[in-house]
Amino acid sequence: MRRGASTRPVLAGAVIGLAAGAGAASGYALSCTEDSPLFYVFWYGAAIVLASVAGAVAGHKLLRW
Repeated sequence: MRRGASTRPVLAGAVIGLAAGAGAASGYALSCTEDSPLFYVFWYGAAIVLASVAGAVAGHKLLRW
């Protein structure tokens, strides 16, 4: 099991959070009627960054061996 474990758990958590945030933003964008580019850049970007930070914190606490 240790061979498959991440050697950098903070980075692994951040990437997992990034993927989750991007997936959630993509799903929400399908039903959102807003079409302003600034709306997408600010709010979607903020949500994705927040998910990445949360993933990094969770990775630090949960993915350590």
